[in-house]
Amino acid sequence: MINERIALLLLNGEAGSLANNNAHYTREFYHCMEGFAKASVATCQSGNLKKFESHLNIAKKLYADGNETVKNGIVNVFLYKALDMLDQIPAAKRVAEKCLPAELLREINRQHYCSGL
Repeated sequence: MINERIALLLLNGEAGSLANNNAHYTREFYHCMEGFAKASVATCQSGNLKKFESHLNIAKKLYADGNETVKNGIVNVFLYKALDMLDQIPAAKRVAEKCLPAELLREINRQHYCSGL
């Protein structure tokens, strides 16, 4: 099971900023997830769909193996930030549909259609 600390290591790729044992990992995780979502959007907007696909694979891995907090971060931060970009760039939407599991695609649709209510 991937917890917030392990997810931070996966997203950051380094443990240097996590040296403080008293750190609040959940808050730090959501902050990092926001940066990850912004980087994914920027990567996609620049036209680098291979890199975007690797970001989606990381999100898929975190969602599949993560605890409830990690899954919540993927759905409520990563997918929420990426939703507008998926509507603007059809190629990105095709990559997401090919890469993401059905659960996350349902969440994308739920967030997309709820915003119109």
